[in-house]
Amino acid sequence: MYTVNDETGSVRVQNYQNFLEVQPKQDDYIRVVGEVRGEAGEVSVSVINVTVLPEAEAPAAMGFHRIQVVVAECQAAKSSPKMELFTPEKTEVKQEAKVQVKAEQPSPTKGQASEDTPQAIVDFLEKLKGTPTEGVGMSMAQLAKELKIDLAEVKKVTAELKDDGTLFDTIDEEHVMVC
Repeated sequence: MYTVNDETGSVRVQNYQNFLEVQPKQDDYIRVVGEVRGEAGEVSVSVINVTVLPEAEAPAAMGFHRIQVVVAECQAAKSSPKMELFTPEKTEVKQEAKVQVKAEQPSPTKGQASEDTPQAIVDFLEKLKGTPTEGVGMSMAQLAKELKIDLAEVKKVTAELKDDGTLFDTIDEEHVMVC
Protein backbone atom coordinates (compact mmCIF):
# COMPACT_ATOMS: atom_id res chain seq x y z
CA MET A 1 0.00 0.00 0.00
CA TYR A 2 1.23 3.51 -0.90
CA THR A 3 0.05 7.05 -0.33
CA VAL A 4 0.36 9.11 -3.50
CA ASN A 5 0.38 12.92 -3.39
CA ASP A 6 -0.24 14.63 -6.73
CA GLU A 7 -0.01 18.17 -5.27
CA THR A 8 -3.83 18.46 -5.28
CA GLY A 9 -4.28 15.94 -2.50
CA SER A 10 -3.35 12.44 -1.41
CA VAL A 11 -4.90 9.07 -2.14
CA ARG A 12 -4.19 5.60 -0.83
CA VAL A 13 -3.01 3.24 -3.59
CA GLN A 14 -3.41 -0.43 -2.78
CA ASN A 15 -1.83 -3.32 -4.66
CA TYR A 16 -4.23 -6.24 -4.18
CA GLN A 17 -2.32 -8.23 -6.80
CA ASN A 18 1.04 -9.64 -5.84
CA PHE A 19 2.34 -10.04 -9.40
CA LEU A 20 3.39 -6.37 -9.82
CA GLU A 21 7.15 -6.18 -9.55
CA VAL A 22 7.54 -2.40 -9.45
CA GLN A 23 8.40 -1.22 -5.95
CA PRO A 24 8.25 2.60 -5.87
CA LYS A 25 10.34 4.39 -3.26
CA GLN A 26 9.51 7.58 -1.42
CA ASP A 27 9.81 10.68 -3.68
CA ASP A 28 9.56 8.60 -6.89
CA TYR A 29 7.27 9.95 -9.58
CA ILE A 30 4.89 7.20 -10.59
CA ARG A 31 2.08 6.60 -13.05
CA VAL A 32 -0.73 4.55 -11.55
CA VAL A 33 -3.46 2.85 -13.56
CA GLY A 34 -6.24 1.50 -11.40
CA GLU A 35 -9.82 1.48 -10.28
CA VAL A 36 -11.20 3.99 -7.82
CA ARG A 37 -12.84 2.37 -4.80
CA GLY A 38 -14.70 3.70 -1.82
CA GLU A 39 -14.12 1.83 1.42
CA ALA A 40 -15.52 2.94 4.77
CA GLY A 41 -15.99 6.49 3.48
CA GLU A 42 -12.39 6.69 2.22
CA VAL A 43 -11.38 6.79 -1.45
CA SER A 44 -8.56 4.55 -2.62
CA VAL A 45 -7.18 3.24 -5.90
CA SER A 46 -6.87 -0.48 -6.57
CA VAL A 47 -3.75 -0.84 -8.70
CA ILE A 48 -3.80 -2.46 -12.12
CA ASN A 49 -0.37 -1.18 -13.16
CA VAL A 50 2.37 1.01 -11.65
CA THR A 51 5.27 2.57 -13.53
CA VAL A 52 8.14 4.54 -11.99
CA LEU A 53 8.79 7.55 -14.24
CA PRO A 54 12.30 8.72 -15.13
CA GLU A 55 13.10 12.07 -13.50
CA ALA A 56 13.23 13.76 -16.93
CA GLU A 57 9.61 12.76 -17.73
CA ALA A 58 8.15 13.78 -14.36
CA PRO A 59 7.44 17.50 -15.08
CA ALA A 60 5.55 16.77 -18.31
CA ALA A 61 3.59 13.93 -16.71
CA MET A 62 2.64 16.11 -13.72
CA GLY A 63 1.59 18.96 -16.02
CA PHE A 64 -0.65 16.64 -18.02
CA HIS A 65 -2.05 15.16 -14.80
CA ARG A 66 -2.92 18.63 -13.44
CA ILE A 67 -4.81 19.45 -16.65
CA GLN A 68 -6.73 16.18 -16.36
CA VAL A 69 -7.58 16.94 -12.71
CA VAL A 70 -8.97 20.37 -13.66
CA VAL A 71 -11.00 18.92 -16.56
CA ALA A 72 -12.37 16.14 -14.32
CA GLU A 73 -13.25 18.67 -11.61
CA CYS A 74 -15.06 20.87 -14.16
CA GLN A 75 -16.97 17.92 -15.55
CA ALA A 76 -17.89 16.51 -12.14
CA ALA A 77 -18.95 19.82 -10.65
CA LYS A 78 -20.43 21.25 -13.87
CA SER A 79 -18.95 24.51 -12.63
CA SER A 80 -15.65 26.27 -12.19
CA PRO A 81 -13.13 24.40 -10.03
CA LYS A 82 -11.52 26.03 -7.04
CA MET A 83 -8.39 27.15 -8.90
CA GLU A 84 -6.49 27.83 -5.69
CA LEU A 85 -6.34 24.04 -5.27
CA PHE A 86 -4.57 23.60 -8.60
CA THR A 87 -2.46 26.74 -8.93
CA PRO A 88 0.89 26.87 -7.15
CA GLU A 89 1.39 29.94 -5.01
CA LYS A 90 3.18 32.65 -6.98
CA THR A 91 6.25 34.22 -5.48
CA GLU A 92 6.16 37.41 -7.54
CA VAL A 93 3.61 40.14 -7.05
CA LYS A 94 1.44 40.91 -10.08
CA GLN A 95 -1.22 43.51 -10.47
CA GLU A 96 -4.50 41.62 -10.40
CA ALA A 97 -6.78 41.97 -13.40
CA LYS A 98 -10.20 40.34 -13.31
CA VAL A 99 -12.67 39.86 -16.09
CA GLN A 100 -16.25 40.43 -15.06
CA VAL A 101 -18.98 38.69 -16.97
CA LYS A 102 -21.26 41.31 -18.52
CA ALA A 103 -24.17 41.26 -20.88
CA GLU A 104 -23.23 39.99 -24.31
CA GLN A 105 -21.69 42.66 -26.52
CA PRO A 106 -20.81 42.65 -30.18
CA SER A 107 -17.31 41.43 -30.95
CA PRO A 108 -14.60 43.92 -31.89
CA THR A 109 -13.97 44.25 -35.60
CA LYS A 110 -11.30 42.14 -37.29
CA GLY A 111 -7.77 43.18 -36.42
CA GLN A 112 -8.93 45.88 -34.04
CA ALA A 113 -7.70 45.53 -30.46
CA SER A 114 -10.35 46.45 -27.96
CA GLU A 115 -10.68 46.60 -24.21
CA ASP A 116 -13.74 44.34 -24.69
CA THR A 117 -11.63 41.55 -26.27
CA PRO A 118 -11.07 39.63 -23.00
CA GLN A 119 -14.78 39.74 -22.21
CA ALA A 120 -15.70 38.68 -25.75
CA ILE A 121 -13.40 35.64 -25.45
CA VAL A 122 -14.78 34.68 -22.01
CA ASP A 123 -18.40 35.11 -23.18
CA PHE A 124 -17.80 32.98 -26.27
CA LEU A 125 -16.12 30.17 -24.30
CA GLU A 126 -18.89 30.25 -21.66
CA LYS A 127 -21.26 29.14 -24.43
CA LEU A 128 -19.24 25.89 -24.79
CA LYS A 129 -19.98 24.81 -21.21
CA GLY A 130 -22.16 21.72 -21.16
CA THR A 131 -21.46 20.87 -24.81
CA PRO A 132 -19.45 17.88 -26.06
CA THR A 133 -16.58 20.21 -27.03
CA GLU A 134 -16.19 21.56 -23.48
CA GLY A 135 -13.35 19.14 -22.62
CA VAL A 136 -11.42 20.07 -25.77
CA GLY A 137 -12.09 23.80 -25.53
CA MET A 138 -11.47 25.90 -28.59
CA SER A 139 -8.33 26.65 -30.57
CA MET A 140 -7.08 30.22 -30.57
CA ALA A 141 -7.27 30.25 -34.37
CA GLN A 142 -10.95 29.28 -34.24
CA LEU A 143 -11.59 31.93 -31.55
CA ALA A 144 -9.98 34.58 -33.77
CA LYS A 145 -12.11 33.47 -36.71
CA GLU A 146 -15.38 33.30 -34.73
CA LEU A 147 -14.84 36.64 -32.98
CA LYS A 148 -13.30 38.34 -36.04
CA ILE A 149 -10.26 39.38 -33.99
CA ASP A 150 -6.64 39.26 -35.12
CA LEU A 151 -4.96 35.95 -34.09
CA ALA A 152 -2.01 37.76 -32.48
CA GLU A 153 -4.46 39.73 -30.30
CA VAL A 154 -6.31 36.54 -29.32
CA LYS A 155 -3.04 34.86 -28.33
CA LYS A 156 -1.98 37.89 -26.26
CA VAL A 157 -5.33 38.18 -24.48
CA THR A 158 -5.68 34.43 -23.82
CA ALA A 159 -2.18 34.37 -22.31
CA GLU A 160 -3.25 37.12 -19.90
CA LEU A 161 -6.50 35.30 -19.08
CA LYS A 162 -4.57 32.07 -18.41
CA ASP A 163 -2.19 33.95 -16.11
CA ASP A 164 -5.05 35.28 -14.00
CA GLY A 165 -6.82 31.88 -13.84
CA THR A 166 -9.81 32.78 -16.02
CA LEU A 167 -8.82 30.32 -18.79
CA PHE A 168 -6.84 27.08 -18.86
CA ASP A 169 -5.18 25.00 -21.60
CA THR A 170 -7.04 21.84 -22.54
CA ILE A 171 -5.56 19.35 -25.04
CA ASP A 172 -2.54 21.54 -25.89
CA GLU A 173 -1.32 25.13 -25.54
CA GLU A 174 -3.41 26.23 -28.54
CA HIS A 175 -6.77 25.09 -27.08
CA VAL A 176 -8.35 26.94 -24.16
CA MET A 177 -11.48 26.81 -22.04
CA VAL A 178 -12.99 29.08 -19.43
CA CYS A 179 -12.80 27.85 -15.83
